[in-house]
Amino acid sequence: NSLASISYAGAPGLMTRWLVKKGPDGKLSPIDCAVFFPWLLQVWLFWFVRTFVILREEQHQLVAPGLYVSRYPTSGLPEDVSAVVDFTVEFPRSMHTLPVQDYFCVQTLDCMPPSVEAM
Repeated sequence: NSLASISYAGAPGLMTRWLVKKGPDGKLSPIDCAVFFPWLLQVWLFWFVRTFVILREEQHQLVAPGLYVSRYPTSGLPEDVSAVVDFTVEFPRSMHTLPVQDYFCVQTLDCMPPSVEAM
């Protein structure tokens, strides 16, 4: 947990480039899950409480015809979704995105834009 906190606070991009490696298919490796479990558990619990208890936010919002902005999906996606761009590092690919053929994983942390190479 200390390593995760130090890299998150002190070295922008370190966790997304060298430490936590989510595969292109959106899966977190079992080793990453074990090593970063204390940090992941804190993030997941905070996200759950913030999303479902405090804010009660909708899963997705239509921002333009055929374009949605969404949080981590916990239920089905709209019928017209044909591609998913996943910008998370701390969540594995949601099972609700599996029916979507075009899935792109661009690992980022809050307030840290992806590198040009990642895009």
